[in-house]
Amino acid sequence: MTMLALIFLGLYAAASLYSLYRSWFRPRL
Repeated sequence: MTMLALIFLGLYAAASLYSLYRSWFRPRL
């Protein structure tokens, strides 16, 4: 795998984890 592919995979994984984290720990006001 190239470095560019690893960077894109890392960004995709970080974005999916961040969205999952926000949907799970959403403040209930």
